[in-house]
Amino acid sequence: MRARLEQQAPGAEFRFLCDRKMARRMAPVILEANGEIVERDDRSYGVVFLVRKR
Repeated sequence: MRARLEQQAPGAEFRFLCDRKMARRMAPVILEANGEIVERDDRSYGVVFLVRKR
């Protein structure tokens, strides 16, 4: 996650899927990598995040 955010240009967005257990740990990682969570969608099979680089 950090590497992907570091390589992106500011304002670039991407979506990714992870399980609920991992989703709890992702928010701090995204924020440390100069990203922000734009959208979080909890589904039966996991959590879909929309992330944007600041």
